[in-house]
Amino acid sequence: MRLAEIDNMGVTPAFRSKGIGIKLVEAYRQWAKEHGFDRLYVNAYYQNIKAIEFYKKCGLSPIDISLEGAV
Repeated sequence: MRLAEIDNMGVTPAFRSKGIGIKLVEAYRQWAKEHGFDRLYVNAYYQNIKAIEFYKKCGLSPIDISLEGAV
């Protein structure tokens, strides 16, 4: 399985809610498909509900939870 990762994507606030983010994800998904990738992955902080909902709207699903703590 080859995994394509979206890292640090964002849209300037003045241009949000205009479909730009969805088009970016769709373009990246197409690029990944053309280059032999099987899956698309993105990491979002659990508190970033807007990002999580956005990526769900793009067809991605939550798959795990990462935990962190002080040493």
